[in-house]
Parts: sequence; C-alpha cells; structure tokens
Amino acid sequence: LGLKEGRLITAEVKAPWVILQKGKEEPLSSAENRFPGIISRVTEGKQSTEFAIRISDGTEMCAIMSSHEARRLNVKMGDQAWALFNCFAVVLHTE
Repeated sequence: LGLKEGRLITAEVKAPWVILQKGKEEPLSSAENRFPGIISRVTEGKQSTEFAIRISDGTEMCAIMSSHEARRLNVKMGDQAWALFNCFAVVLHTE
C-alpha cells in the first residue's frame, strides 16, 4: 500500500458486509467494528433495502439486506441502530 506517515488513507466497507442491529445498547457480536448511530435514510426495493446510518462524526454508513429481512426487523428513519462489520470487510485506499 505504500503506507507513510501523513499520507491520506480512506477505508471503504461494502454495504452488504455491514450488519444492521436496531437498538440503543451495544449488541453482543463477534464483529470487531461497532458504530452506534441513527437511521437517516431507508430505500426500499422489491428485493433489497438499503439503510443509511449516521454515526456521531456525521459519516453515513450503508447497510443492505433483503427487503423481507428489513420488514422483519422493523427499522425506521430516526431509529437508533448499530452498524457492525468485521475487519475482513474493510478495503483501504491510498491517495
């Protein structure tokens, strides 16, 4: 990667690898990365639904799941939720 001090690095996590967990309390999970936030957008389709979770620094993270599972979880705009993902889901980009 050519990592050097002072060089910009961006981390990307693909939405299908982000697990959405509704609730205020930190969930029990083996995921190394856990970010609390608020559901800021829901885009529902026939087959899949995308959720945007705004975390405390203003960053939006996206999670995508089947629309059937999304209806079962009953997650709505403004709900508190957690974005969870494992380290293998992170892709690093350098400038």
